[in-house]
Amino acid sequence: MSACREIALLRELDHPNVIALQGVFLSHCDRKVYLLMDFSEHDLWHIIKFHRASKANKKSMSNIPPLTVKSLLYQILDGIHYLHTNWILHRDLKPANILVMGEGPERGRVKIADMGFARLFNAPLKPLADLDPVVVTFWYRAPELLLGARHYTKAIDIWAIGCIFAELLTSEPIFHCRQEDIKTSNPHLIMTSHPRRIFQVMGFPMEKDWEDIRKMPEFPTFQSDFRKQNYTGCSLVKYLDKHKIAKESKAFSL
Repeated sequence: MSACREIALLRELDHPNVIALQGVFLSHCDRKVYLLMDFSEHDLWHIIKFHRASKANKKSMSNIPPLTVKSLLYQILDGIHYLHTNWILHRDLKPANILVMGEGPERGRVKIADMGFARLFNAPLKPLADLDPVVVTFWYRAPELLLGARHYTKAIDIWAIGCIFAELLTSEPIFHCRQEDIKTSNPHLIMTSHPRRIFQVMGFPMEKDWEDIRKMPEFPTFQSDFRKQNYTGCSLVKYLDKHKIAKESKAFSL
């Protein structure tokens, strides 16, 4: 079903920053469907991994250049704007699903790929069915999903893009935590470890900044597990300073 959904969506999409479907092949011997896509030499996961290794080895070119980050982020936003304009949520944005073209006429072009979890959405939003799995890879999952939100909105994709942006700047996942495999982790650990990491970077959420937080199904559990005073000294500014990201960096000017 995932492949059928992906085929149906990709056949309707046409944007330079969204992967193009070139063909569909059926194998009768093993009863599998094969999708032929644009060939991409790189993805952001491998690019970030290379720069992280360079930083560990203290090589001169450790971080991705700011103008390169700016170009990559702009193209990701352009592609996701196209999807959202056409009422499509990607729902699994992460560096491994952001392809970057290599040698050739499209060198440096970003292609958003892996539409297997993509869904059409409506206005007004329909609640998730009880059997609809919570997707979005763990480190890129928005806090409202951790708090039991029953709707996917465009904000889910935008949060993931923000996480990717931070990773491009520092070469490290901004909300890295040990329990990355939701299928094998204790649900309570998932509910505590990932929010804790978010608060350590962003600070504790205030109701004036997030008015709907009290409406979240898991808010009572959230209140019992976390204490605001434990995160009073945490902020994104301090995180950027720790990683020596200049506030006037050209990467911030889109």
